[in-house]
Amino acid sequence: MTFSNSLQNHFLISMPNLKDHYFQKSITYIIQHDVDGAVGLVVNKPTPRKFDDVFTVANFKNNKKIFNLQDKQLLLGGPIYEESCFVLHDSSYQISASHKISTDIFLTTKFEVFDAIAQGSGPKDYLIMLGCAGWSSGQLESELEANIWLTIPAKKKTLFEEPYEPKFDSIISGLNFNLGSYAPHVGRS
Repeated sequence: MTFSNSLQNHFLISMPNLKDHYFQKSITYIIQHDVDGAVGLVVNKPTPRKFDDVFTVANFKNNKKIFNLQDKQLLLGGPIYEESCFVLHDSSYQISASHKISTDIFLTTKFEVFDAIAQGSGPKDYLIMLGCAGWSSGQLESELEANIWLTIPAKKKTLFEEPYEPKFDSIISGLNFNLGSYAPHVGRS
């Protein structure tokens, strides 16, 4: 069985009728979507924790002359596996364990990526998230039918270059419609 409606490499934009506080005004980047379900990473919700917090705990030697991590924030990637780190990055860094999401976006969860980042030899563009979001088989499709999410193709520039918190408003303003006037229900005739 093939799965032709994959939303991998798409953004899920939360709609106003989404009541879950975790996902309100969220942008979730879908890293996998198939018949078994979907996995995504919220890319616009920073935590108070900094990258250096992770590297200090992991006993990495951050060579600040090469690469300064102290001011970079971690993101809340989702409510599942909240203590696990997910590194979403560009194609400038790849190891055998890197998962290809699109031609220029990869996901790596192996410890090597953290060492490479700390040493300045990691990816040029990257985000580090704590946790991920997940949907069981058919769950995301049901939520889409209920108008909980709006989907758009992902853009690398939006992922890595736009500031975290303004991403939501930036994407919405680029859609050329008023999200507040969007109907919270689906009609059928």
